[in-house]
Amino acid sequence: MPLHNCLKSKQTFPAHVKRDLFVCGVNRTVEFRYTGWFVWLNETGATQTPGPDLASGPAGEELYDHRNDTTHFDVDDFEYINLASSAALAATKQELRELLIKTVAGWQK
Repeated sequence: MPLHNCLKSKQTFPAHVKRDLFVCGVNRTVEFRYTGWFVWLNETGATQTPGPDLASGPAGEELYDHRNDTTHFDVDDFEYINLASSAALAATKQELRELLIKTVAGWQK
């Protein structure tokens, strides 16, 4: 499952949200697109290097099923329903999450 178009971008939210999130997506395998949202650590310049909190796992997740997407690029028709909470796709989500965390952790070395 190759990583494609992995975004390393920090998203800042309004003050009441109380955290910044880092997003990086496995975008995508032929069958699925997964995005993990991670808390961004050390935004104020603490002693550690700023980066996503991979150890705590994602703060949010998105999983979209593209198995019926014959063009392999039709985001509009296949990304209306977030399937991250689907029990039937739990193993797929876990596999893509692990791939994402391994890849992002490699960027931080």
